Amino acid sequence: MVISILTMDNSILTSRRAHLRVEQSLPRLMDGFPNQRLVVLPRPLIRRTLASPITERLSVTDAGFFPHARRHGRVRPAGVPETIFIFCVGGRGQVSLGDTIHNVRPADFIVIPYGTPHSYIASDSDPWSIWWFHARGTDLQELTDALDVTTTQPSFAVKGVERIIHLMDDLVSKLEVGSETQAALGASGVAWHLLVELALDRLTPEHGDPLQIAMTRIADSLASSLRVPDIAAEAGVSVSYLSAMFKKTTGGGVLAYQTDLRMRKARSLLEETDLSVGSIAERVGYADQLYFSKVFRTKHGQNPSEFRRQTRMSAP
Repeated sequence: MVISILTMDNSILTSRRAHLRVEQSLPRLMDGFPNQRLVVLPRPLIRRTLASPITERLSVTDAGFFPHARRHGRVRPAGVPETIFIFCVGGRGQVSLGDTIHNVRPADFIVIPYGTPHSYIASDSDPWSIWWFHARGTDLQELTDALDVTTTQPSFAVKGVERIIHLMDDLVSKLEVGSETQAALGASGVAWHLLVELALDRLTPEHGDPLQIAMTRIADSLASSLRVPDIAAEAGVSVSYLSAMFKKTTGGGVLAYQTDLRMRKARSLLEETDLSVGSIAERVGYADQLYFSKVFRTKHGQNPSEFRRQTRMSAP
């Protein structure tokens, strides 16, 4: 693999033209990095995977792990045909999209859309360690949209770092074993799982976040009648702000989230206990059994007793 030698100092590159001049004036490093992992799939294979109904929606073309990647960098004034995903697990670096420079730190995940002019460079004093992969596919845009990134804000901090490292490792491992066709298929499945997990990670509030406080309060008080203003006050935010956070994260409002949790608990009690429907209604915050049954039917298309009977008949 050919890796451009770039250095990071106070005059760090501020435009694609400057990057290109520097890259053209420097020699090349050919030996990679100690303990690196790198897999590049043959392009004829990629063309076949992108024509296959199974992998056309998402295909990994390249992937690897570069530990302590001193002097690692790239300058691509015209971008590349694939979307690039980089996960920094140590050290520092910088990514430039257009004329904007983004500092990269441990736990940052970066998305560089296909065809986007860009450059990136490891810190000279504290070079990054990165997992990365390139991908194409008909559904790739929708999957990256779920990560809520843009060219002006292409990165975000991952909360479940170990989980994402495990999946990145699995993705590269799938490419390293078996036939090329097996490798492409396995990597496609892991990449899909990885991007979905990242989307979930983005929606998961951090501990102490107002949204996390509100969600915990609701989950711990399913049998109680909570008022949205009281939940907002406990979380330290306004009602409108809390509602907006719930809408963005769950797709619905505060009370809709409470109803979802109540119905989930009700399903569990119907499946696992012999409690009466009235007792279950009380345990999940409904004093009126008829109203509980109405809400349950709206959610599930059947009343609680029908749900219990069907679930027990279909259980293995």
